[in-house]
Amino acid sequence: QSAETVKKLSNLYGTACGALDVNHTFVYAELTVGTATGSPGSTVSVPVSIEKNPGFAVFSFTPSYDQNVMTFAGVTATPMLDDGTLTTTSSQINWTSEKNVTGDGVLFYL
Repeated sequence: QSAETVKKLSNLYGTACGALDVNHTFVYAELTVGTATGSPGSTVSVPVSIEKNPGFAVFSFTPSYDQNVMTFAGVTATPMLDDGTLTTTSSQINWTSEKNVTGDGVLFYL
């Protein structure tokens, strides 16, 4: 896949993650979907990262990509998500936990 094709993975949809700060201002987390390049038939790994994380215990994402040129190979969670349950399909990525996850870094790889 070309870099342009993989970039289309960056169209993720989800509910905004945020919280009130000490000044009672709503603060949103910033999610970033990285890029990757690969040859036709190869597998690429695309990181999904969070910054300015006020904390979360649930998320749900719907990856959007051109299914004519790419195949969803799955999700690999990082240790940030170890204390929860991850369920995935090619059209939905869900994670739940009884603990609030704080901190910034890579959440998972597509």
